[in-house]
Amino acid sequence: MGPGRRIHKSQDPKMRQCLQIRTANYPIIQIDLETGMEMNARTLLLWLCLAGVAFWGWQHFHKDIQKTRDGLGIAPNAVVMLWVPECGDICLDQAKQIQRRGIDVVNLDVQDGASGTRLWDELGGGNGPYPTFLVGKDVFRAGQRGDLRSKLLDVYGPGALKSVEKQYFKKHFNPDGTARAVLYTAVWCGYCKELKADLDASHTPYTEIDAEKHYNPQELAEVMNIPGFPTAYFGYERLSGDTSELASQIRADLKQ
Repeated sequence: MGPGRRIHKSQDPKMRQCLQIRTANYPIIQIDLETGMEMNARTLLLWLCLAGVAFWGWQHFHKDIQKTRDGLGIAPNAVVMLWVPECGDICLDQAKQIQRRGIDVVNLDVQDGASGTRLWDELGGGNGPYPTFLVGKDVFRAGQRGDLRSKLLDVYGPGALKSVEKQYFKKHFNPDGTARAVLYTAVWCGYCKELKADLDASHTPYTEIDAEKHYNPQELAEVMNIPGFPTAYFGYERLSGDTSELASQIRADLKQ
């Protein structure tokens, strides 16, 4: 490696790590252990510039979407559903579910050659997926990871809760209104124990609810959208990922 270079290696071969090499010419050179790619100070600067451009593009994208919405005369508080008639009741039923929360929905056919097509093109066009929703400045596409309800509640707040949801989500918040991490678990669930051990090791607070001991397990599963265990929430947001990803998301959310 030459004089004056020091290599710091990770002891965990499962994790994606970088070697940090200190040299006289550059403060840090990083080598990705999976790709072998070297990054000297100039390369790092280039990546930082690219990251800055990406962030600018993200901001610009949101501004363009908002500008297009305004230009089409779409109310700022309305959810936009982009769809095609072939989607039929699958799309229309989802729009009705949003409307039952007291939220206006504007349905735009992406093939109409007018407002729908223009907005769809702003999002990059393509052949789906449908429906795609614009919630505020955010885009939610059918099939993507995450929960449409979580996004709606994040934008519209508790006023968008159904009456049956209020009693359940009440446990997701502290008396001062700050969000809690809530785990829906089962005694027999090994992954639940794994997630709790991860959080306990870092002294991360959470509230655990044994779903099978609930007075109405079926209603709980349906209302809180519990497909399996563990199911984790932070406030209104239903988290997704494996146990390590869930733990990382909870810790990150608590720091914000």
